[in-house]
Parts: sequence; C-alpha cells; structure tokens
Amino acid sequence: MSGKVDVRSVLLKAEAMYDSSRPGFVHASRKPEQRQGWTELTFPSGFICTTNSSSIETELMYNEIFEGREYLRSGIKLGDHDTIIDVGANIGVFTMYLLTNLESPNVHAFEPVPDTFEALRRNIERYPRANVHIYNTGLGASADSSMAMTFFPNMTGNSTAYPEIQVAQREILSKAFTSEELLLIYTCEEITVPSTTLSCFIRKNALDRIDLLKIDAEGCEVDILNGIEADHWPLILQLAMEVHNETNLLSTVIKTVTANGMKATVDAASRDPMGTVVMTAIRR
Repeated sequence: MSGKVDVRSVLLKAEAMYDSSRPGFVHASRKPEQRQGWTELTFPSGFICTTNSSSIETELMYNEIFEGREYLRSGIKLGDHDTIIDVGANIGVFTMYLLTNLESPNVHAFEPVPDTFEALRRNIERYPRANVHIYNTGLGASADSSMAMTFFPNMTGNSTAYPEIQVAQREILSKAFTSEELLLIYTCEEITVPSTTLSCFIRKNALDRIDLLKIDAEGCEVDILNGIEADHWPLILQLAMEVHNETNLLSTVIKTVTANGMKATVDAASRDPMGTVVMTAIRR
C-alpha cells in the first residue's frame, strides 16, 4: 500500500477539504521534530505545539478550540485558578488553551493512548510553572480496570474504544479519498490501556470542586458519566462534552446530566455531518 499512496497527496486533499468547508481555517508552519513522525507546529498567533499525528488533524483541533472556543460556548465561564478536568486530552491543545488564557488553572488531563500521551507530556513541558497533572489512563464505568482501544496512528484524535463510531466519518471521506487512501488514513492497531472512574479519581485526590469537566472521548461519553457516583455529581459545576454518534447517545447524555441537577444545552453550531455535536451543561 505504501508504494501506491502518496501521503503528501492525502494531506493536501484533507487541507483543501477543510479550507473549502471552514472559511478562515487557520494553518500552521510545520517542521519535523527529532522523534520520527512527530511535527512541531507554529500558528500565526504564536502558539506552538508538537503532534504525533497528521498536522491537519492538529490544525483542526486548534481551529475548534482556539478560534472557535468550542468547549466554552453556551454560557460556560472560567476564572483564574479554576479546577478543570480534561478527559480525552489528546496532545493537550485544550489544556494549553487554558494555560494561555487563564492565570494558574489547576488542570487534570487524561490521555489513555501511550504514544499520544508522550506528545501531551512534551507539550506540557513547554509550561514548566503550570499546575497541570497528566495521566496515561482512560476513564470509564469501571474502577481500576482496563480498556481495549483502536489506535489510529495517522489520526490519533480518532482513537477509540468504540471503532463503530467511525462508520459515518469513513462514508463521508470515501467521497473525497480513494479506497487506498482510506486504508492509509484508517491504519490502526489494537491496544489495551488502564482505565478507572472519575469518582475513583475524585476520591483519591480529595477534589471538592470541578469548575469544568471537559470530555472528548470518542464514544465513551456514557461510560464516563456512569462512572460518576451520586455523591460526586454536585461537585461538577460545568460540563462540556463532544457527543459522538448523536443519534444514539445524545438523549442518554442529556437525561443523565439533567437527572443530576444540570441544565443541558446542545450547541447546534458545532454539529457536523459525521454525527458529532457539543453539549454543555451548567449546574442549576
């Protein structure tokens, strides 16, 4: 396959797709990192980060988080020194947004995929005085357990415990990419990662307040919410979640947060053709 598919042509197609569908899409200058396959990106704003994935995927995250403030709409408010839990941190773009825009936030960032976690670590090292704690573990419904995941090295942000959620995305991309190009994009390997519940983490770290719980966990949303015990829900003041497979999961997510004293809002502007939408919730 590698002899038939030009990786650069795949990236150029992806860039053209985002440029046409997202007016004003911001790109970064790129240079190779010392570690093979890693890239350092510098954006026009001066923001710098390292990615272990394709540059266009990281640029998409930057545009959603820095330019579109995707997780901070619909009434979400943060202040300096707030405690934020970043579930599905990936390489840390949201955490770095917080460090760039708040004074000394207290951030706990979870990324279960080992290779992506190392890129997260590399990025957080750029902020040596930051109060950031990073964890190479997943969160789910079971305490002190493990989780089987599908890791996509060419688009690490799509790595998931529920690979079936990629069906809609693959169907859409099949209109722009050849079957051989799709095989490259969806190259994957099966891995097993440690996992625990949010309540176990809260108890272990004696947290008494979570100003924002941000979740982007590629299909594990309901599992993560099911791992929050009734006594811990009142500690969560705000929630911002990317819901994958909206048709199957959104109603369950809204029902769960509403039953636990939060008012949910679906951000219609965030909805994409692949079945993903951002839902926020604020404690009443």
